[in-house]
Amino acid sequence: TSCSFISSSSMASFRPTAPGVTLTEKSQRSLAWEYPKSKVFNEAIIDNFQTKKVKIHLILAAVYSDFCELVPLYQSIELLKSKKIQSFFFPGPLKRGLTYLHLKDAGSAFEKTLSFSKKKEVVNLADQNKKNNYRFLIGEERPFTYEDIHRKVTLHFNKKIKILLRIPKLLASIGYCLLWPFSFFKKRASFIKLWMIPFSGEHFEFDLRLSETELGWKPQKLIHEEFPSILDKAKKNEKRWHELNQKRPWKRASTKI
Repeated sequence: TSCSFISSSSMASFRPTAPGVTLTEKSQRSLAWEYPKSKVFNEAIIDNFQTKKVKIHLILAAVYSDFCELVPLYQSIELLKSKKIQSFFFPGPLKRGLTYLHLKDAGSAFEKTLSFSKKKEVVNLADQNKKNNYRFLIGEERPFTYEDIHRKVTLHFNKKIKILLRIPKLLASIGYCLLWPFSFFKKRASFIKLWMIPFSGEHFEFDLRLSETELGWKPQKLIHEEFPSILDKAKKNEKRWHELNQKRPWKRASTKI
């Protein structure tokens, strides 16, 4: 067939960077835990597969929808909406964060990648020495920090910005262990796990020059602009908000939404 290999990988497959230091397609990869490790290994399998077909990896940022539907972001919003003691603390640098990608922009990226792959297939058939492995970053350039999320959520739901203190990760781990026994009395298992705490405050921001020049793609929706609408849905359409966001693997089978 004339189909190319197009795979979706993840921003998490890169080693985190620092504010002002952008990631490129050639940045160092991460094997820190199972999810990024699986993405790196999957890419390697495809890259090493012997074929004349074009192979393209799209490295996706954190994909969200108009109703959020992004597990870590949803959990952060729900925590900050609450009056739980954990909502006043964060075990990482507050001015670090992730880069995001709206679902519609993700779809647009795949459409442009299909067009790109067809052009490259024609070139490769004419010249077998041409490169046939490609990798593109798909997401926003600017990160959305935990401080951004905290300020916007608490202001939206509480009409004032809640105090937020950064605490050492060791102290956060001790606090988790002290509160863990009480989780048995909850209907729903806690999303936050002890192993996640060391990864708090990871930072990602993208250099999109290759995606713009080769694919002709750049994000049309920016989370800084979309976030107020997402919070409005969380407040005004709460039933639908929970229906969409709670249907996730960690939800215990006995839990009713």
